[in-house]
Amino acid sequence: MPMHFASWSLWRPGIAAGVVALIMPESSRLRALVPAPALQHLKAVFAGSSTLGSLVVVDWWDALSDDSFVDLIHANPAGRRINDGAVFNICSR
Repeated sequence: MPMHFASWSLWRPGIAAGVVALIMPESSRLRALVPAPALQHLKAVFAGSSTLGSLVVVDWWDALSDDSFVDLIHANPAGRRINDGAVFNICSR
């Protein structure tokens, strides 16, 4: 299955640590390859993530339009600016 994930821990003095699971952006051609039951299962797992502690799920799977990619998964400069700004916003919370 072609879904891509990234995760990292957030920790700063005086702020509780947490884990962010990021569903990375992909082109519509790649998203179309993911079977609907698999996507439903993934969403169900993440919906139940409150039992996993401080997990934060950020779903950017369809956040970029196809013209934001140089290929099926790599963002072009405009797409990277969108991603970089969004990651900064998450980390600065």
